[in-house]
Amino acid sequence: MKLNNVFIAKGIEQGLKWFITYSLITLLSIYTIIITRRSLIKLFHERINAVILRYRDEIDDP
Repeated sequence: MKLNNVFIAKGIEQGLKWFITYSLITLLSIYTIIITRRSLIKLFHERINAVILRYRDEIDDP
């Protein structure tokens, strides 16, 4: 019975290690995706604004 408890304890310990590791990896990837999305959105806004300004200049000064 004592050996069985050791196996159960080892299993719980291993399970917790895997759970914590994969939780951290998941949180890190979600954080990375959010940061990447924000910078991509900012980049596209800058490019769109540049195009709009260029076309405004062409319309004002043909």
